[in-house]
Amino acid sequence: MKMLVIYFSLDGHNEKIAKFIGQEFKADIQKIEMQKKLPSGFFKYFIGGMMTVLGIKPKVNPLEKNPEDYDIIVMCSPVWASNFAAPFNSILSKYNFNNKNKRRIRSC
Repeated sequence: MKMLVIYFSLDGHNEKIAKFIGQEFKADIQKIEMQKKLPSGFFKYFIGGMMTVLGIKPKVNPLEKNPEDYDIIVMCSPVWASNFAAPFNSILSKYNFNNKNKRRIRSC
């Protein structure tokens, strides 16, 4: 079974987790990248949380790896306003994740 780890990381913490999972399970790894970067400093957390609460779907770069080609999808995200980071809203609306074995991992 083919596994894909999709992650979003602002400060690199979730990137470390995603790479560890990818290495341990011999999975492909795909980073979500926003087209417009968040501001630096503490303000990025405020903006990110606001986007999540409002359900905003920020523009993200297309994924290089197609999730539909994988049997298992692992999603690794920071927690913003008690939910997944807003860039996941964009990915979940763009790609078909039906009939996939998904594992969601929340980090901070």
